[in-house]
Amino acid sequence: MGCELEEEEKMKLSEEIVDAQKDTWIYESPDGGKTVFRRPFSNYDSEMKEEIDWETKEPTGRKFSQYNNGNWNVVSTQPKRIKFNDE
Repeated sequence: MGCELEEEEKMKLSEEIVDAQKDTWIYESPDGGKTVFRRPFSNYDSEMKEEIDWETKEPTGRKFSQYNNGNWNVVSTQPKRIKFNDE
């Protein structure tokens, strides 16, 4: 019984921690700070990452999925053929 109560308390505490982080942003930069993205706390879906202007902290309208190693590309919906050395 004591173990069940302890687990229940742990679960309650972790729920309180997560609830306290609602509307909290995590800021990330894949290029050393040149480009900054934000995502909601505890959400690891890259589609949710949006670029922000670091000065204003406002979204620019671009998503992480449009970022390609420092180049902004429109994401192609066409499949890309990959060539292997043995072809």
